[in-house]
Amino acid sequence: MRVIAGTARGSRLISPQGLTTRPTGDRMKEDLFNILAPLVRDALVLDMYCGSGAIGIEALSRGAKNAVFIDISQEAITAVETNLIKTRFKDKSEILHMPVGQALEKLQSQGRVFDIIFMDPPYGDETLNISLAHIAQGNFLTEAGIIVAECPVDTELPKLDETFGLAIYRQKKYKQMQFVFYNTIRKKGRDNR
Repeated sequence: MRVIAGTARGSRLISPQGLTTRPTGDRMKEDLFNILAPLVRDALVLDMYCGSGAIGIEALSRGAKNAVFIDISQEAITAVETNLIKTRFKDKSEILHMPVGQALEKLQSQGRVFDIIFMDPPYGDETLNISLAHIAQGNFLTEAGIIVAECPVDTELPKLDETFGLAIYRQKKYKQMQFVFYNTIRKKGRDNR
């Protein structure tokens, strides 16, 4: 696993040990950042269930302003810290070693908002639904902000309505995994991207 482009291009990243982390493959990551390219420069990034931190680090390498990494696993936090030091992005980063719900409460109390929120939630559909609900209720997205969820293609995606204020505007499917892109529901008469 490596950084694909930008100032840290070619840097090899370490992954946490164990079966609970599923690193995003280089091909998927490259496709993702081809889609996100217009949004990354100077973006505020949140990498939830961050694992190795590869997505947030890729964003920093491509010019994101800063990134917050959240994971409950000590192995993941150790990997992220190592990778941030290796890529020299420690000063543009914040690491929250705690459950995602607790981390979001902390960020909400600070009034934090993000341009790009990435999540690769473990434990199936329920975690995705809960995470999206937390983000929607906490108003974490900037006006043009997006959420990208990486999940298996057979995931039952939540039915988001006016209550959550989020809508799917794009999906990119692979053999077993997919990226699902969400943004805030725009008022009538405005384009939804």
